[in-house]
Amino acid sequence: MKQRLGIVIALFCLSPAIFAQQKAEKNAREDNASFTFTESQLNEDDDAAQSASAFVSSNNDVYLSNVGYLFSPMRFRVRGYNSQYSDTYINGVLFNDVETGRFSYGMIGGLNDATRNKEGIGAFEINNFTFGPIGGATNINMRASQYAAGSKLSLSGCNRNYILRGMYTYSTGLLKNGWAFTGSLGYRWANEGVIEGTFYNAFSYFLAAEKVFNDKHSLSIATWGAPTERGQQGASTEEAYYLANSHYYNPNWGYQNGEKRNSRVVRSFEPSAIASWDFDINKEIPEKQWIRALNNFLPDDIYIKDSFIVDESFHARYSAKKKEYRYLVSTKPYNPIERLYVYQHNRSLDIEAMRECAKIFLGEHDFASFCVFNGLGDTIRVIETIDIQEKDGIVTMRFIGNGFRRYMVRLITGALIQVGSHWRTKEFVEDLLNSKGKKKCLFKAKPEGLYLQEVYYEEND
Repeated sequence: MKQRLGIVIALFCLSPAIFAQQKAEKNAREDNASFTFTESQLNEDDDAAQSASAFVSSNNDVYLSNVGYLFSPMRFRVRGYNSQYSDTYINGVLFNDVETGRFSYGMIGGLNDATRNKEGIGAFEINNFTFGPIGGATNINMRASQYAAGSKLSLSGCNRNYILRGMYTYSTGLLKNGWAFTGSLGYRWANEGVIEGTFYNAFSYFLAAEKVFNDKHSLSIATWGAPTERGQQGASTEEAYYLANSHYYNPNWGYQNGEKRNSRVVRSFEPSAIASWDFDINKEIPEKQWIRALNNFLPDDIYIKDSFIVDESFHARYSAKKKEYRYLVSTKPYNPIERLYVYQHNRSLDIEAMRECAKIFLGEHDFASFCVFNGLGDTIRVIETIDIQEKDGIVTMRFIGNGFRRYMVRLITGALIQVGSHWRTKEFVEDLLNSKGKKKCLFKAKPEGLYLQEVYYEEND
């Protein structure tokens, strides 16, 4: 055990000297010929043209559930979004390039064993490391204690940019004294790849150490890199492929002094290191103290009024029993100050006619005519209360039900305003409701004036 740790430490100390002795860069010539693509379009190790990270798995997103089944955990473009719309984290820290907004896979090239521990989320989902952007997010866990104890040696051959890959990985696992160490070395090589004139010479290393102090605190340090030198393949036209009699034709190489030379040679090395201190928040903090702590970090237009501890199975949306919405309508003259917060109808309404019409919505109904239905779930809902009051020229409509589909409150409100304005009759609205989606309500009230007033999590609230 001590001998293995000594070898790992010695390699870590010698790696800077090895890189310092690298030979001078070979001559590289930028070719401005027509029909050539930029480095960002062709470089598979740089993520400019890289597909989004692999987070396809079964979840509530219908698209991701289907492609997750068809493609399994592979890299693909989520809904065609460029990779700048997806985030990649390492140990919970965002590693997207600050200039391009993309993650460079070249920095972890050849470190397959070291980057196996991944957690992915889809668009707009949330977990313990981020809130997902439209392209989703992936977190790579490189903490030494998360690797299985043991050694692994692998040797692979392929017919791509490189033809030979070797890797050796060793991990101690979490030792009794709280320490964990993991190291991985890799090498990818090709004197000439499957495309003529290309070559590949890449070394990769990963070293990690972690000290777990107790159940609440741990300190992790990891460093990695993948110095790479490779000759590129270039795109061309169909005419050039025809003249060369091969679709493997590569315009980036030729002979110089009797030797093959590639005019587009990529040399990349992004040595990286990260130190992270993980600690669990003290769950014994008094419930009311969370209010002050959270409001200290929230913007001025958001304020926490109350807090309490809930069961871990609690879900803010799916644990709800009832919801209450309110909609405000102004029958007064137009008020520019209120225009963003109260719907400016600016004419009188027949409140009694609206109350009579509201009764047809009470109870359990199929509200397919009064919502936008995307095929998921059903349109049957229970509305237990619709209360309409007017005071000082402001009509307040209060809706309480076990759930509301998209635009459902605004469409019902629009229908009630139509009746209150004597533009439509109660019978017309009732006919819409009974059609169960065959006819659609077209009277959608504006979003100004709509408020989610309260969410009830107990049946007796």
